[in-house]
Amino acid sequence: MTKFALVGDVGGTNARLALCDLASGEISRAKTYSGLDYPSWRQWCASTSRSTR
Repeated sequence: MTKFALVGDVGGTNARLALCDLASGEISRAKTYSGLDYPSWRQWCASTSRSTR
């Protein structure tokens, strides 16, 4: 089973997040999210958890 880590850079304006394959170090599914669209981490989690299943 492939293991992934959620990696990213969360700042005041944007959050840049991606998945990293722990065995190979390959980065995939990188996306940038605007802080204006998701005022809280909880709102981002609720929104994106539905779209990634």
